[in-house]
Amino acid sequence: MNNETPLEEVNELLARLHKIYEVYHDVFLVNNEGKIVATAINRGLIGTTQRNRRWFDEAKSDQIFFSDVYVSETLKKPTVAFSCAILAADGSKLGVLTTRFNCNFLNDILRAAIVDSTSKVFITNEEGLVVAATNDSDILSRNFDNTKVFSDLKKQGSGNCQLEDKKTNSPLSYGFATGKPYNTFPGLGW
Repeated sequence: MNNETPLEEVNELLARLHKIYEVYHDVFLVNNEGKIVATAINRGLIGTTQRNRRWFDEAKSDQIFFSDVYVSETLKKPTVAFSCAILAADGSKLGVLTTRFNCNFLNDILRAAIVDSTSKVFITNEEGLVVAATNDSDILSRNFDNTKVFSDLKKQGSGNCQLEDKKTNSPLSYGFATGKPYNTFPGLGW
């Protein structure tokens, strides 16, 4: 980063950005050495090194980086990282801008979609790992990859099927669809 703009102004700008786009846990500005120099929310992270993180390396190599859902070391919560290089007018790299998506927004949407008290709704990643759910204990711990229903529906690309729960004789409905790209976001396969 250059020294032309005081970092407190940058922190304030990131905080305003966060207020507008409240789906993020935080927004970080990282210099070329990998040190967080400004944040929207958690000022305690300023000065910490992120240099060996995949999102930092890929953004520095001119790739826009999108992670799958993971538990962030800095936030201790499930998140998705979105990162890109920050370029000066002459094209030189100034650092990296990175955000942490708040996955609770996905969970809230799923909870609102519940049909009845026995309904469970999940979003899985490409490998079948639950990344959002109506029940928090299923997130990043339940996996559908080894189920025939998941593999059959995944092969089709989208679809649904009705089965019966062998333990309770109650109906089960499964649906599957892969998210589509949006603008420059290629999607994550879930």
